[in-house]
Amino acid sequence: MTERDNYTCPLTSPGLRLLQNKYEELIDLRTVREDWESAGKLRTPDEEMEVRQERGKSLATEFPGALRQLECLDVKNLLTRRDIVRRYAEQDKVQSAELPLWICVEWDYHLLHKEALAFKAWKNVRRKENFQVEVFADFYAWWQTEEHRATPIASMSEGLFLEWCAPPGGQFSKLIWRCLEEYYRIPEASLKQMLFVDVLNESRIGQ
Repeated sequence: MTERDNYTCPLTSPGLRLLQNKYEELIDLRTVREDWESAGKLRTPDEEMEVRQERGKSLATEFPGALRQLECLDVKNLLTRRDIVRRYAEQDKVQSAELPLWICVEWDYHLLHKEALAFKAWKNVRRKENFQVEVFADFYAWWQTEEHRATPIASMSEGLFLEWCAPPGGQFSKLIWRCLEEYYRIPEASLKQMLFVDVLNESRIGQ
């Protein structure tokens, strides 16, 4: 969660294949749910609950925020998104600048959430500590090698660290949306439409 000019999470074919796999799972889960709803069932059948919860947990771990897409997007929209992602994933050397903007936003959204969850886990281990500047050195040593780090090392500062420790309203999601707003120069409401509403377009980064 940092300034626009310093922030980047390049998306290439391997990442696109991961997004495609995410959509395959979302499509399967949503299809079953819509079948239940068509049959007049108002809730997940008891015999399916445990397996479905485990699949949801796995999906949320790999792609934080994906369960909200499961709630907001129907099968038709998920199929459309999956097909677009797959088309680009099948290209050998695709670059972020060639991708529809919504795909890049979605990728960064998941990565920033993973970074936030990793930081929360680090912080929770140190519940009794007073999170002031004195703790920054310990955080920085951990964060440099954290596998889910999305914010560039050069962008981290004591001020940003303290903001992570006490995000606005206690909600880390506010920092994530702010970061995406700054990087893409797109209002939060429009970013959310890209991820959670049946609205897609083919605009690219910089357009």
